Amino acid sequence: MPHPKEMILTALVVTIATGRISPERREALAAGAWLLAHFQKGVGDHPVYQLGFDISQFDPSSMSGENLASLMLSNPAGKDKYDRLFPLVQADMTRINRRVTEAERMWAESGNIG
Repeated sequence: MPHPKEMILTALVVTIATGRISPERREALAAGAWLLAHFQKGVGDHPVYQLGFDISQFDPSSMSGENLASLMLSNPAGKDKYDRLFPLVQADMTRINRRVTEAERMWAESGNIG
């Protein structure tokens, strides 16, 4: 990421709490904040996928159960890494959700509705 995750999160929640922006933009900022949970230390330069590989890179019409199983077995380290890091993502998501919810509450209490 171009800046520390906490710096990005703080900028997003401050904008959500105080910004004169549309509800759609506020929602997009919240979604961006939640995505930050997927950036964890130890992942490296490439994403980690639940199945151990990026399934979107394959044509589903040609993907049989055997092919899928073979791909999963061919990269057990990728799945293991995902399984090891996912609890961190879940905990981070909970923490980030609290900050976003608080920012949205602050915005609503400041008299900005809609």
